[in-house]
Amino acid sequence: MRTIKFLIILLLSLFLGGVGFFIWKNDFFSSRRAPMELVASNAIFVLETEAPVSLWNQLVTQPLWERLSDIHSLKTLENQLIVLDSLAGKGGNLDRALKGHEFLVSLHPIGRGEFDFIFTIGAKEDKLKELIGKLEEDATGRIRKRTYSGTRLMEYTLEDGRVFSYTFVHNVFLGSYTSFLVEDAIRLSKSTELSSFVEKYNFLLSAKEKSGLGILRIGSDGISTFFGSASSEPMNDFQALMQKNRMAANLSLHFEDGLIRLSGLLFDAESGKPVKGTTVLDPMDDLNPYLSGRTALAAIYNVKDIRDIETLIRPAIAQRSTIQADVGEKLWDQGFFEFVEGKFVVMNMESNLHRDKDKILVLKGSETDKALSQLKDFSFELVQGDSAQWVVDEYLNNEIFLIAAEEFPSHLLKSQIAGFTNSYVTKVKDMLVFGNSMRAMKDYLDDLYNDNVWGKSIVKRKYLEAGKKNSYFSQYFDVNRLYGTLLRGTTSNWEALFQRYEPQLKAIQYGAIHFYLSEDGTKVDISLHYQLEPIQQKADINLAISKSASFPRRLIHGPTPVENFNDQSTEFIVQDDENAIHLVNGEGDLIFSQSTSGPIVSPVFQIDYYKNQKLQMVFATKQAIYAFDRFGEPLPNFPIRLPDEKRIAYLNVVDYDLNREYRMFIGDEEGDLFLFDQHGSLLDGWDPNRTTGSLTTRPAHHRIPGVGDFMVSLHRNGNLELFNRKGERRMGGSIRIGETLNTSYGISDRGGAASQIVTINEKGELVKVNFKGELTYRNQLVRPDRETQFHIVNNQMQDQFLVVIKEFNKIQVLDPSEQLLFEKEIFSEELDFQWFSFGSEKNVFVVIDKVQEFIFLYDLKGKLLNSTPLNGKEEVSVVYDVGRNEMLIGVVFGNTFKEYKLPL
Repeated sequence: MRTIKFLIILLLSLFLGGVGFFIWKNDFFSSRRAPMELVASNAIFVLETEAPVSLWNQLVTQPLWERLSDIHSLKTLENQLIVLDSLAGKGGNLDRALKGHEFLVSLHPIGRGEFDFIFTIGAKEDKLKELIGKLEEDATGRIRKRTYSGTRLMEYTLEDGRVFSYTFVHNVFLGSYTSFLVEDAIRLSKSTELSSFVEKYNFLLSAKEKSGLGILRIGSDGISTFFGSASSEPMNDFQALMQKNRMAANLSLHFEDGLIRLSGLLFDAESGKPVKGTTVLDPMDDLNPYLSGRTALAAIYNVKDIRDIETLIRPAIAQRSTIQADVGEKLWDQGFFEFVEGKFVVMNMESNLHRDKDKILVLKGSETDKALSQLKDFSFELVQGDSAQWVVDEYLNNEIFLIAAEEFPSHLLKSQIAGFTNSYVTKVKDMLVFGNSMRAMKDYLDDLYNDNVWGKSIVKRKYLEAGKKNSYFSQYFDVNRLYGTLLRGTTSNWEALFQRYEPQLKAIQYGAIHFYLSEDGTKVDISLHYQLEPIQQKADINLAISKSASFPRRLIHGPTPVENFNDQSTEFIVQDDENAIHLVNGEGDLIFSQSTSGPIVSPVFQIDYYKNQKLQMVFATKQAIYAFDRFGEPLPNFPIRLPDEKRIAYLNVVDYDLNREYRMFIGDEEGDLFLFDQHGSLLDGWDPNRTTGSLTTRPAHHRIPGVGDFMVSLHRNGNLELFNRKGERRMGGSIRIGETLNTSYGISDRGGAASQIVTINEKGELVKVNFKGELTYRNQLVRPDRETQFHIVNNQMQDQFLVVIKEFNKIQVLDPSEQLLFEKEIFSEELDFQWFSFGSEKNVFVVIDKVQEFIFLYDLKGKLLNSTPLNGKEEVSVVYDVGRNEMLIGVVFGNTFKEYKLPL
């Protein structure tokens, strides 16, 4: 009997408990809810304030708002709030109705790459309900009522046709332009299974933070979701890093002169405790001179001991055990970390066309030579000590060697440093420099040589100085240089948005994120710096003449820029119709004149013949190769002539190992190849090397990492020939490209054996051949008629190329992936093309109309840079002046050389 009584009591207790829980969960005895409890856990962020009108008024009075309000959605929001204030009766009624209440704005995903806000307001008194009631009275006929999950849902149709859905869950107002976000909040209020933002990040709400104008509560999960939805890649590096390192923060919002600042305490989302962080070595100013002016993103680490890096960030890159073991045994265990400091910077360079992202790592050394020696030994051991396979180069007196280990910097420093399929290494003063390609390394060394660095820029130095000096991690970004990456790395919807509002979004010039140690733990400081000037529409550009020089005779060649080795200034070579060459200095003064045997048929190369850092110039006429020093004195054994009075068609200067042991690589008019040393002696295998016919471009040497040296010749009869340095055919015969070739070739530099030779035959087939001699790609380009011409146009460095399709009345310019950059209507039978590239936003595409003797300058969007065409029919020179941020355009016409300035 007692057992039965006990079971009855137990069942009754469970029933009453369940009823009680149901009543509590459905708020039968409670009319109040905390608004944060109704924010779904998938929120990207939650902005919390008790003075929303004051926050809004602060925002719209910022100079930046004048720009951003041009964005349609923000302008619409502003107009709606003005209407709302008017309906509320003005006089501060709206402010009084909302002030003092918990006002939350949260952003949520609503589809692939799409997001929307929901407004959640915790009313502490009835003023808010009274305001809503007044608005409903004034909007009779525009509000539709429906019920969702037992809750009355109101749908208000605005004048622009959009519908704003809202409801009250007891004291909490919920409203959004996406109705299912309100429905989600209603479900959350009634569910025991759905998770809220407060449950996911409860530690954020218990933390005490200074509010400023408001608190932005955000976590790495939301950031990962946002960037993952906007990115065109399935999983980008940043998204993976956010998922691997789960963090969250309460950020106070402040407006300051020329910037927006967010700052607060950083939490580990796994433990809910503040991130511990680490102490810094000393201010990181000594890295500033090594930040390239082309940097789009710069991540700077500054810790007391470089081994601490491993504890700060968990790498999202899969570590290969074999590489990790080799690095541990041959570098870590040999004391590598004793030779370097805890300071390094990883730079993502601005993206140019569709080339791979260039990355540079600069690591400060304490005993840099010892660290470099260890890295060199490690590199040599990777090729089993085979010097023939060991890739080493020299550029601007810097030896560069290859470490052919995937993601080597990440393995070396146990950190998130992605994007280094290969690592090219050199030393600059006390810094170790790693580049993810040879081209990236050489471009970076050019930047240092030309002082194109942040430390020499007044504007960028100001942003660096404004940063937190005690930061152990800082991320700087240059919006203008990052924009191209944003356009190419996002989905079509986001790309369209970025394109449409580019001037408005670029109002934010620079940004910085700093992690630094405080008494409470790691704090994060985010600053967005913006410009105050209104958008200026560029007027027509009339190029200003900066210098000119006249000669007695008509000029037929040049101007070709050469470097003055004394002060690195630019000088120019020109040639007149009596075949005399003239060197003109930067002031337009004549340095020397010398007679030659005929018109110049090659580029003008510079060599260091005596290996003393003094440069001489080398070029060819059809009759001979000439070499002069800066004062017009010929070098020993020059001029060099071909045997049997053969006539020169092309000249290239080769320096295999960058040890200043030069070779003159020549193609004659019949296509035979000759190779001379710098003293004028013909080399075995090239005296001459007979080929299958005349050339279409100059022969060249290419060193392909891990594959070897190639001597390349491309022939008008459609043959491509590959030789080794001894003149032996690598493939046993010619590679057939097509019936006829009339253009040059480009190199698709994808690294090592993946690099390819790219050209177009007369029929318009774009063909790719790898350095194994395999034809890997063939595609027919658009060919409207038989007269259509096709061109490969390399840039001035010969390391990138464009494709040009010339029809009778227009040209089309394509990028290397055959995507159209621009097209122009140009009526001319004879056009020449040049391309000068100094970064993604600094390109000059030159079209020379040789019939009408006009020169047109375009950017890669097809915008004409000179409203009035320049006079001339010879190739132009373009030099970028880093210090003045302007292009210098050199042109010859008649008997005059002129240099024009093109401001950027």
